[in-house]
Amino acid sequence: MSLCKKLLKKLEYSAGNLKVPRSTMIINMGPAANCPAGKKDLCKFYKNKKCYAMKAERAYKESRAFRKRQAEYWQSTPADQIAAEINAIQERKRKPFKNIRFNEAGDFYNQKCVKKLSRIADLVNIPIYTYTSRRDLKFDNLSNNLVITGSGFMVHNNFKVVPNPKGRYICARNCRICNLCKKRRGIIIEAAYH
Repeated sequence: MSLCKKLLKKLEYSAGNLKVPRSTMIINMGPAANCPAGKKDLCKFYKNKKCYAMKAERAYKESRAFRKRQAEYWQSTPADQIAAEINAIQERKRKPFKNIRFNEAGDFYNQKCVKKLSRIADLVNIPIYTYTSRRDLKFDNLSNNLVITGSGFMVHNNFKVVPNPKGRYICARNCRICNLCKKRRGIIIEAAYH
């Protein structure tokens, strides 16, 4: 890749989706089609094709292309530069984002990605949250500005999909009205598949 093309790469993000408010910046490390947790058989929804991120990529071809560009950016851009771009976006916005959701699709590729996201969280003044099925990675010594919810296991929270949620904390299936996953609570959040 030429130096000119490399310099033209920039952070691509979306502002919310059907369930996440527009006040949330969404950044992906990659597309669902290349999800590391799915490829390692760590996500039960990937294998049986019930992954909602994968559904979006099948329904909207531009979604996969957008997420592939995000993957290229994530893999080729240092944490400090990503944080600087996030901060610049925040400064330009009339109504700054309230949160950043990483990985609407995909997951951490490796331990370096966990460290990289933690570094970004240290460098921005906006709370970051994400979900992961990568129970094979370590999640210690992380930024206090980062909340990771494990899918079926505890990191800062545990997001557990069950047939009939009856626990104390139940997913509202709409992040516009709920913030359970956005704070380190050490709780099990039950959800019916959605």
